[in-house]
Amino acid sequence: MRNRPRKLRCLALGILLILLPHGSSLLADAVRISAPTLLTPPTNTEILFRIPARGSLALTWRAEPSVTAYRIVVAKSADLGQLVIQRRTTESYVVVRGLQEGKYFWRVEALPVDGTPAVASAIATFTISVGAPL
Repeated sequence: MRNRPRKLRCLALGILLILLPHGSSLLADAVRISAPTLLTPPTNTEILFRIPARGSLALTWRAEPSVTAYRIVVAKSADLGQLVIQRRTTESYVVVRGLQEGKYFWRVEALPVDGTPAVASAIATFTISVGAPL
């Protein structure tokens, strides 16, 4: 049986430790998984649509090199309890459609290879309103 590297995950700190076989010159290497940085829309932005249910909105964030997938959550409550949208993607954006008027809260979670949530972004907000886009 070959000595294979073992992986240990510390979710609280967002650190992945890779333990190499005995006798290696390097005993451990840590790969930090950073929280995604939300880009657009900026928090507290009001977005105007003539007909909100027909509008589309791109949610974007800065990609993390050590992450293979993201989970995006959009909700009507600050605790993310009133879930409106939950998606998984390998891209650094999603386009959402059909949102009604009102205030929304959103965040992105970086997912490691095994799908366990690693580190979540801060929660940002935006408001959908009826009006002529600028």
